[in-house]
Amino acid sequence: MLVVRFKSSMKQCSNLDMIYFKMLCRTIFEQQGFSTFPVDFHSSIVFIMINNREMKTWKSRMKIGLNSLLESDYIQKKKLPQFVVGVGKFIENVSHMDKSYRTALETIKIQHHLGGRANSCFYEDLHIYRIISLIHKYNDLYEVVMEYLEPVLQYDEKYNGNLLETLKVYLACNGSKKETAQRLFVVRQTLYHRIQKLESLLGEDFMNPEKRLAIEFMIKAYEYLQLQSMENKYVQHDRLRRL
Repeated sequence: MLVVRFKSSMKQCSNLDMIYFKMLCRTIFEQQGFSTFPVDFHSSIVFIMINNREMKTWKSRMKIGLNSLLESDYIQKKKLPQFVVGVGKFIENVSHMDKSYRTALETIKIQHHLGGRANSCFYEDLHIYRIISLIHKYNDLYEVVMEYLEPVLQYDEKYNGNLLETLKVYLACNGSKKETAQRLFVVRQTLYHRIQKLESLLGEDFMNPEKRLAIEFMIKAYEYLQLQSMENKYVQHDRLRRL
């Protein structure tokens, strides 16, 4: 399933525009070996995509099709409202179509929370964000994040520090002090002081494999929550402005 969700009402588009958009999608994706069956649903168009070629190449062909669509003159000239695309899980059995649809919607939801920072519109590429979204759905994600990061966040807030950013970069550099200092544009002595502070707040074992993995996960989750919070504030502000 491929879902195109418009950021404003589809009623703003003329029927001719929508018909042309669906025909354009059909032409582009047929060239890549897909039969398309569009269905209008609220502010979205749901495309049932039937793969007519080798399964192992479906994703690369889908990417080519999406790039062609987004780079087309019709889209570039903004004939339609802005939209976001979600590509669901590939399924081989038509009876599991609902799973592909649900995962396409989940992809759009994650992209929405990430404020456009998601690096893919394919469900299977979102990896850690799928896990974060699942935890957030069934548990208090903020509470879980605070179990790991609260001391660092409190320190940064109290002293206007940069420990969280230092921690993030240090982990990304696999514990390389030289590379971390270069990325943060600080001298090594400053970095050593920050690492000592991180050890006192998180424990000297924070770079041990299992704990490190958990901390990296919680940093991603914290960023996810921050972006979601910013998006919610923007929506509330926009609603108040329209009153």
